[in-house]
Amino acid sequence: MNVEKRRNFIIQFAYLFIIGLISFFLAKYVVPLFGPFLIGLVIAIMVRSVSKLIPVKGVGLRVVHIISLILFYLLLVALLLLGGTKIADLIRTFFNRLPDLYMKEIQPAISNLMFNITDRFPNLREFAEASYQSINQTLLNFVEKASNTVINSLTGVAGTLTSLVVKTVFIIVSSVMFTLDLDRIEAFLRRQMSDRTLHIYENIIYNIGHTAFRFIRAYLIIIGVTFIELSIGFSILGLSNAIVLAFLIALMDSLPVIGTGTVMIPLVVYNLILGNFQLAIGLFILYAIIFVVRQSIEPKVVGDQIGLHPIIILMCLYVGVRLFGIVGMFILPLAITIFKKLNDDKVINVLR
Repeated sequence: MNVEKRRNFIIQFAYLFIIGLISFFLAKYVVPLFGPFLIGLVIAIMVRSVSKLIPVKGVGLRVVHIISLILFYLLLVALLLLGGTKIADLIRTFFNRLPDLYMKEIQPAISNLMFNITDRFPNLREFAEASYQSINQTLLNFVEKASNTVINSLTGVAGTLTSLVVKTVFIIVSSVMFTLDLDRIEAFLRRQMSDRTLHIYENIIYNIGHTAFRFIRAYLIIIGVTFIELSIGFSILGLSNAIVLAFLIALMDSLPVIGTGTVMIPLVVYNLILGNFQLAIGLFILYAIIFVVRQSIEPKVVGDQIGLHPIIILMCLYVGVRLFGIVGMFILPLAITIFKKLNDDKVINVLR
């Protein structure tokens, strides 16, 4: 009996291991090749879902789908032209001015700080002067390198323009085809499936939509909490445009690599260098609160929304980011949730 149990366990483990390897290979190497078509499919599904809610009489559903798709792309282009161009211009302007800003504001602030130290502690004059020269040169080199890197990156976008245009064309064309013929494509796929395979397929499609919705809702809750914290904190600290600034930084909090620290930490360092110690300490405390709250609630909120234990969510977030980057943070928990739901519904029998 024990031998039989061990054999079943080994077979089950080997089965899961092979499925995991195949899934990893597909996600890492195969899916990126079909990226434009997958994006086109996602766009088509979203557009079709929205257009079905529009009460239109006397017009064919295909026409409504195409009009909705055109409106989607017009809105996307408008957002990119208005928002993307503005953001790129702001970044370019800031980093163009960064070396001059350092020479006029940051360097004098460091010089005054060193003067105050040597004035209060004369014995440290020689050490302070040597440290000042070293720190000043290091920071100046860093500022110039960062400025050149960002400006060259923005300019270098033109170098990848051909690849971007080709991918964009395939996304648009595939989204049009999927929008018009998704029903026929799905009907063809259904005809190729056995009853059991069809049952699994229908469960997977339902769970993808259901889980994705709950996943998005979970992160909207996290972004909302961060926005409230930032709004209150910035208002107490007396920052101008506190609500707008809080909203923009809160949006970054949905991304694990970017996050609020990308903005908050440079703000703290910048104010420390300029001698705004009270504001710097306030910003640091605010960031620490946001960081602790985010790390505390994220596994719990996401876990409650999609039905996984917080420790499993935490592991999925970490492994997903390490294996697949930012996209993996969303894809891996989604895949594990669908797997668990199929097992709970007895569609597959892998876990007890």
